[in-house]
Amino acid sequence: MTGPAGTTALRSFAQDADGVTALLEHARGTETVRARYLWGCDGGHSTVRRALGLPLQGESTHTWLIADALVDTGLARDALHWLFPPGGLVMLLPFPDAHKWRLLDTTGAGDPGWPEQVAARFSRKITQALGQETRVDTPTWVSAFTIQQRAVPAMHAGRCFVSGDAAHVHSPASGQGMNTSMQDAHNLAWKLAMILHGHADDDLLDSYDAERVPVGQALLSSTGEVMEVAVTGHTAEDARDSDHPVLRRLVREMSGLALEYADSVLTVPTATATGGPRPGRRLTRVDAADADSPGWTALRAAIRRPAWHLLVFGSMPAGGSGIDLPWLRTHLVTAGHAEAAGASTIRDPDLRVHDTLGAGDGDWILVRPDSYLAARGAGFTAAAVREVLASIPGLRVPAEASPGV
Repeated sequence: MTGPAGTTALRSFAQDADGVTALLEHARGTETVRARYLWGCDGGHSTVRRALGLPLQGESTHTWLIADALVDTGLARDALHWLFPPGGLVMLLPFPDAHKWRLLDTTGAGDPGWPEQVAARFSRKITQALGQETRVDTPTWVSAFTIQQRAVPAMHAGRCFVSGDAAHVHSPASGQGMNTSMQDAHNLAWKLAMILHGHADDDLLDSYDAERVPVGQALLSSTGEVMEVAVTGHTAEDARDSDHPVLRRLVREMSGLALEYADSVLTVPTATATGGPRPGRRLTRVDAADADSPGWTALRAAIRRPAWHLLVFGSMPAGGSGIDLPWLRTHLVTAGHAEAAGASTIRDPDLRVHDTLGAGDGDWILVRPDSYLAARGAGFTAAAVREVLASIPGLRVPAEASPGV
């Protein structure tokens, strides 16, 4: 990492039952730091991962050629372009400079040491794809890189954790790595925060591996499929065809928003059938029209606050929810003008929230800090919700709610 004094590097660390001791090196010398946990977000060559002995399992796959050059083309400069000449995909990404593009050839053919030949190759392939003569100037920079498709079998050891490229490296296709890395971070951050604030025990951290390791493995599969589309010669018509089954599924997976934690220990299965989202699914998987409705606008704003959220629909007992926990926020979701003690009120005048979540009067939904449903039920009672909370490993839930807790 880099700060006002320059680069700071992690040289070594050791963990014990109570914390982690790390040795840092910077311009002023070395420094020893003591912390309860160590979190390695230090990239594909992660010092933390290697010190923990977590292997990156997988394989090397394709080699890509990449170059920066001026290109004489009429292609729009506000988009990434995928071109499909015979023999593999070529990508063009615009720079702010006039006529300058970053070019990528998924076949990896070409010698970075001969930029004039690289220019001629890109000129020929782009001309073939566009059907019109296109000239590529001698690149100012050329490189080749081999894609690794690898992931760790575990994302923590004791009090030390890895996230992002430290845990999984793969093709950059479709930008899935950034989405997955941010979701790794969000998943672990709220769990660590609960423990550090005294609201949960270390048992909660076991769910990090259980939830995120399968995501890293799935990422290798989906990025690998994008690579196969790129290098096996699918046509441009295939890529544009919204009915193409592989590409339709890949588009759903690219954002990571379709991810579910149905089998997580933090997910309590629903006993009764419901038309709304199941526990384990992201709460806010709604279309744009629903998202902009009054109810959803208010709900989306409410759940941005980092906490567990309890949604109670239609009505609530006169005395409030009866659950007073410092890490739980209660919201009454109502179509009318009802209010509830100890709860915020989310107005849903057109019932768009009720309808999209499949919730009727008296139903309730429990939402994790990362906006995934942990549980839902019908006929709200404090006892029922408290029983669910107490069943989730790691959460500190007193047997009875105490005033002012």
